[in-house]
Amino acid sequence: MTNITPQHVYDATGGGLDIILAYYPQAEACVHSRSKKFSIRDERTPSCTISEYNGVWYVKDYGSSKRSMSPIDVVMREEQIEFSDAMKLLTDRYQLVGDDPKKAPRGYEFEKRPATADEVEGEYYPQLKPFSIADLKHLFAKQVWTYLSRMGLMAAEAPSDENALANALPICQKYNLHSLASYTFIKNREALIFKSTDAYPMFLYDEGDWKKYYIPKAKEGGLRFFSTGKKPSKYMFGLPQIRKRLDEMKPQASAAVDDDGNPVTTKEEKKGPTKLPEIILCSGGSDALNVAVLGYLPVWKNSETDLLESYQYNELKGLAEYVYNLPDIDETGRREAHKLAMEYLDLRTIYLPEELQKRRSLSGKPCKDLRDYFNYYTTKSFDNLLKHAYPLKFWDEEVRRTRDGELVTKFGRPLYDYKPNNELIYHFLYRNGFGLMEMPTDKKGEILVHVDGNVVRPIEFPQINRFVKNFLNDRYSSLDLLNAFHRSTNFSKDSMNNLKLIKLTFEDFGRDFQWLFFQNEAWRVTADGVKAVESKKCDVYVWEDEVAKHDVKLHDAPFTVTRDEKTGELDIEITNTDCLFFRYLINASRVYWRRELEDKADELPHNERHAYLKKHQFDIAGPLLTKEEQYEQKQHLLNKLASLGYLLHRYKDPAHAFAIWAMDYSITNVDESQGGTGKSMAYTSLDWLMQTMMLAGRNANLTNNAHVLEGTTEHTDLMLIDDANKHLDFEFFYSMITSFTEVNPKGQAKYTIPFAKSPKLCITSNYPPSKLDKSTYRRIWFTAFSDYYHKNPEGTYREERVPISEFGKSLFADFTPAEWNHYYNLMARCVQLWLQHGQILPPMDNVMLNAYKSQMGPNFHAWADAYFNADDKRLDRLVPRYMAYETYKTNVQGNLSSQGFMDKLKAWCNYNGYTLQPNDLKGKDGRIMCRHNKYTLQRGEWVTTGNTATDEYLYIQTDSLLVPERRYWDDQDGSLPESSLNF
Repeated sequence: MTNITPQHVYDATGGGLDIILAYYPQAEACVHSRSKKFSIRDERTPSCTISEYNGVWYVKDYGSSKRSMSPIDVVMREEQIEFSDAMKLLTDRYQLVGDDPKKAPRGYEFEKRPATADEVEGEYYPQLKPFSIADLKHLFAKQVWTYLSRMGLMAAEAPSDENALANALPICQKYNLHSLASYTFIKNREALIFKSTDAYPMFLYDEGDWKKYYIPKAKEGGLRFFSTGKKPSKYMFGLPQIRKRLDEMKPQASAAVDDDGNPVTTKEEKKGPTKLPEIILCSGGSDALNVAVLGYLPVWKNSETDLLESYQYNELKGLAEYVYNLPDIDETGRREAHKLAMEYLDLRTIYLPEELQKRRSLSGKPCKDLRDYFNYYTTKSFDNLLKHAYPLKFWDEEVRRTRDGELVTKFGRPLYDYKPNNELIYHFLYRNGFGLMEMPTDKKGEILVHVDGNVVRPIEFPQINRFVKNFLNDRYSSLDLLNAFHRSTNFSKDSMNNLKLIKLTFEDFGRDFQWLFFQNEAWRVTADGVKAVESKKCDVYVWEDEVAKHDVKLHDAPFTVTRDEKTGELDIEITNTDCLFFRYLINASRVYWRRELEDKADELPHNERHAYLKKHQFDIAGPLLTKEEQYEQKQHLLNKLASLGYLLHRYKDPAHAFAIWAMDYSITNVDESQGGTGKSMAYTSLDWLMQTMMLAGRNANLTNNAHVLEGTTEHTDLMLIDDANKHLDFEFFYSMITSFTEVNPKGQAKYTIPFAKSPKLCITSNYPPSKLDKSTYRRIWFTAFSDYYHKNPEGTYREERVPISEFGKSLFADFTPAEWNHYYNLMARCVQLWLQHGQILPPMDNVMLNAYKSQMGPNFHAWADAYFNADDKRLDRLVPRYMAYETYKTNVQGNLSSQGFMDKLKAWCNYNGYTLQPNDLKGKDGRIMCRHNKYTLQRGEWVTTGNTATDEYLYIQTDSLLVPERRYWDDQDGSLPESSLNF
């Protein structure tokens, strides 16, 4: 053995955790919780814990006085070997190489010598040896070895490896299996000799003129199996042994004769052909040997790729009452087993428990075959698997007879009576992907679904009925059989309530990844890139309506994003604009398009102007713009791309939970709906990739409807409120964004969708939010759309420009397959952008100006412009709050609350860049309190009462760089400011 240390072992096995979990898979649930315990022996209360110290994992057994066990201690305990042997075993198992890769162990021993004269070039020469206990432990699973160690013993005798050896040898001899000391291969007149060791055994199946070698420890891609001699076509191991067994079962011919000297035939001899109870078709020789130990007769094909021909199956059917198939439970094994069962309906498939795949073999791979099964399950449990191994034939048939027991025939053929078998119907449907799935939103609490590969779709009974009838018709079933199903109440809508419950996890997203699904493949998007996987190889479940109905091919990203290390600013370089949707997003981000394409372009000569417009039709950074303008437009584009990626990423992070609010960039009269800039198109496009619930935002009573979220489930990805009205109650959606979603369906009980499964929210509106306090602001991610695309009903623009006129087709509705592919590629890169850089805000100046205008409204805006001005001494002066408030109520809006007035005034100040209530003038309670002249309103005029009083005052500071002075609105010109402290 090379110089392998325990640290080498731990480095290769996750601190030894892989080793511990290979022996104690039940410990996996305890890895992240020291309070949880597991058992390593038969005991009522689990007494072991697992913990990590200095990078190494340990098992503490509180049921023993011994110290904590290291991973190597675990191997020594379970394998009953010493430290050096445990290190040797682990070195071989994990192919450890130490610090010098050149000294990597091969496992086997190797020699070479000149070939002798009688050794033929290209031939193999095996050297047999007696089986050792170590050899056999490589062949037989843990529980089977235990079974062998006890077999044939009296009650008082102790099980032993020697007894297991004695019982295993006849099994190996029966199936012509030998242990090899070595094999020699003649190449270029050299004899290459490969010698086995206890850790690297070699075996040989000797079928006479054909020999098959089995090297279980050969590396992946190496020669685990190879053969010499003349290989028979479609060879099936185990058949000779079965035929021999049947010959032994045949009754012996009687030697008795009657009075005339004729042989007498006994009752046993008159019986029909002798058959075995069952034959088990195994996936390989190792599984077959383990099955044979239990007394069953196995067969196995030479290769997993060999098809079971109909003549072979018919032969097996003629040899046994039942033929079982025992496949591996990996994806390939299950798929091939199902194809076989659908072809031979009488074939009974033994499915190993699904929980087995959650365990790891000693090599660290998911368990998949019978040898893995018998490492964790007893031999007796295998009998139960056989009892529940049903065929896919889902009806019973019986030869029709008369009352006298005579066969009823038609055209010389016997007639049959058919009857649907309920339990076999449910089994057939389950194995073909049909079942029930829990769904709290449904009145029954569950729905019928069909799982096809990794795609799940809700269905109704007519679809099941059609599937079954089509299946029968495709097999040219008789009319009697078809009519049996037409008439039977055993096959009906109500009977489907007994289908098996299917539990699926839709793990198509995580904190750092998102799957996108298409007809031909699926894409896994991470911050590092996009990886394509063939659909048939993808094991991530997805709802059918989340699978885009197009074939795709992954392209290079159409843009690259870099971050300036000094400033932290992002920059985007566009490398490809073949995607029409990308072109649309680019132009929807050109907030300076008029300055570039009209003002600046008009200064160019006619020919140059025409050339410029054509060349820069989809350019986010046209050269006629300043660097600052180019940068701002790029930020708007990055903002949109990242927002689309955020919505497509299903994972919800409490620290980064937003609602996308898409609005117009251009400042207009907030009381007049403008629109037409393409906001809705940008985000409704996500419906092609997500389960989307759309709500009509123009409905003024939208949030007053108690059932507005009806139909929303944990599988709803996106809630899209399109064209939201000016007064949308955004607070109604607070909990959906940052906590949970409560759904109140009509006629059903309310239910709550937890935060992690609540849909993300997107709102498109011609208006900014009506209220923009801190709680609202921290929940909103704004995107702003330029008016590059616009209608022109009032002649405000030179032309009307909409996407269909620019692209010559409707986006999405008229896409070609290539254009769809470009769109999906862009969306994947949007997700990647979000995972790389997170939230990207737009330049907020215009966005906030729109928000402030909306919050104060046009009436307050006009009044405040007139009331607060320098000429009337109400700017940079102390103004009684009660005076300003009452003046507004009297002249404009009588029902406005005092707090509502202050909210609007704050928005007006923010809009104008002023500071309301500067800190320098505030008292400890946060207000500006002054004792000054008291005024009263008489006949629409404010007149002094001649007294002073302490009241709250307003102060609007127009220049934040100047220290505010305590001057009053009614101070005479030339008077000095007060210098006293605040009241």
